Formats: sequence, C-alpha cells, structure tokens
Amino acid sequence: MDSTGVNRSDPTVGVLAHGLLNSMAVVAGVLQILGERWDDLDEAGRRSLLERGQRQATLVMGMLTDLVTGLPLGALTTLDEIDAEAHHRHQAGLG
Repeated sequence: MDSTGVNRSDPTVGVLAHGLLNSMAVVAGVLQILGERWDDLDEAGRRSLLERGQRQATLVMGMLTDLVTGLPLGALTTLDEIDAEAHHRHQAGLG
C-alpha cells in the first residue's frame, strides 16, 4: 500500500484504471470528432457519436460510483462541496 492508501499490487486497481482510461479515451475521441467535423456530419452521425459518448460516460460514472462507495463516511459530502465550489468558480469566470 502506498502513501495514498492504494494497494498497487491489487489487480482490481489496474482493471479499474484500464476501464476508466478506455472509456474516457472514447469520450475524448467523440468530442474531438464532433469538434473537428461537426459541419461534415449529418444529424444521424452526430446523434450516433453523442450516444456513444454518453454510453461511455455512463460507464465511467458507474465505475466511479462503485469506487467512492468505499470511501470513509463524510468523504462524499466533502467531494460534493469541492465540486460545488468549482462549479461556482467556473460560473463566475474564475477558473
């Protein structure tokens, strides 16, 4: 176990990381294609890419939800507070 409390010899960590990376690579690829080729794609093509990205994002959310359910009591509240603060900063144009 390292200083973050992660047991890097546990194969579950590698499997989870691999799944997250693969899913996020798909989401990033979909966004890149949509950004670069939006005008070249018809509505069906855009919809297909969006649905693919949404499926992968849903998988990531599921994996992360499974991961955080093992966090100590109160950790999710802290993460929600951090997320809310980041959202407010973004809305205010502060980063």
